[in-house]
Amino acid sequence: MISLYTLSRSDLLQAAHDAGRLQSLLEDWQPAPQDVYLSDVPSLQMSTQVRVFAAWVTELFSRL
Repeated sequence: MISLYTLSRSDLLQAAHDAGRLQSLLEDWQPAPQDVYLSDVPSLQMSTQVRVFAAWVTELFSRL
């Protein structure tokens, strides 16, 4: 979940960095990519909240 929150804030962080409000540290180091899994049980009906979240995550990661 933390990775999703960080990804959704990346545009704000980049804008703050570009404006000079943030400074890059350890520029040569990049964290290893992390896999994200979203699964459901096809025989059960998803709630509206879970369905909307799943659609949001799918859209978010399709742009990467």
